[in-house]
Amino acid sequence: MNGRLRRFGPRHGDSILVSEAEQFLSGSLLDVAFESGGDVPAWVWLSAITHGDAALLAHAKNWLSDHQGARPELNGWGRVLQHLTTRLLETSEAMGCPASDLQRDLLVPLELAVTITPVGPATMCRLVNVMLIDAKTKIGLDRS
Repeated sequence: MNGRLRRFGPRHGDSILVSEAEQFLSGSLLDVAFESGGDVPAWVWLSAITHGDAALLAHAKNWLSDHQGARPELNGWGRVLQHLTTRLLETSEAMGCPASDLQRDLLVPLELAVTITPVGPATMCRLVNVMLIDAKTKIGLDRS
């Protein structure tokens, strides 16, 4: 050793990474990504309903009306977000289970898949709808 001590502790970049990880895990990364003006990948849209608590899910149900006109190119994703949030909550109620169970069991694995293979809004909508219908069918609530 040369007699100097290495200084340990968070660096500026580390605190940004930690903040983004916290936002991701709380479901609030979507608003940050949206306001950045850049691309908002599919997994970020899905993370809003995958990790959101009741308050964030309520926010997601009204996302498009709250952000109307700010970035029109993302309105399709906003409609999908609202639709899927509504479907998640309806399925949770119909199955008599907490939304967090569906989030953990269905949406977290899908979220991982779409980080590897990006999808568009229509495909995301189909994937989540099929998963929710399948979950209800397995317990005999939906025969469609």
